[in-house]
Amino acid sequence: MEKKEDFLENFKTAIISTVKSISNVGDIDVTFGNDNSKSEKKRVNLPDLENSNKINYIKARANADSLALKIRYSNSEILQSYAPKGNISEKLYSIAETVRYETLGSMEFKGVKKNIHNYYIEKLNGIDLDKEENKITEAFENYLRIGLLDLKNQKDIDKKLKPLKKNLDLALK
Repeated sequence: MEKKEDFLENFKTAIISTVKSISNVGDIDVTFGNDNSKSEKKRVNLPDLENSNKINYIKARANADSLALKIRYSNSEILQSYAPKGNISEKLYSIAETVRYETLGSMEFKGVKKNIHNYYIEKLNGIDLDKEENKITEAFENYLRIGLLDLKNQKDIDKKLKPLKKNLDLALK
């Protein structure tokens, strides 16, 4: 059991170092789990890794990378000033911003691109595309990721999203 705890602590230390490096903010709080303590520092709150039997390392790394890139490349004041109204519009706006800063980070950090891509493929396989709202948001996210990050879809995902891709091509081009 000691080895598992040591491995987990080493993994957390690596994640914390990575977040500090990618965000370009040395004085940042990186917490795991529900830590709502007040701090003057910038904060990245990641899911708790200790309370699960099987840790999803791909998700943990991609989440940490994405949040660090958000700190580095996103400005919440500017983002809020242009935020649209409406549930789906807000989601699409948020997706576009996330893909924007992940694209910037992927151009600078090759490992980030790999982490985010691996998690995105895993995420896509678990999404229910039968819900209309999921179809719209996931097709939009997929369209941006394919176009901006040069990612490739699996054939079954391509097949499911093909009709929506045509609509996005018409609307966005």
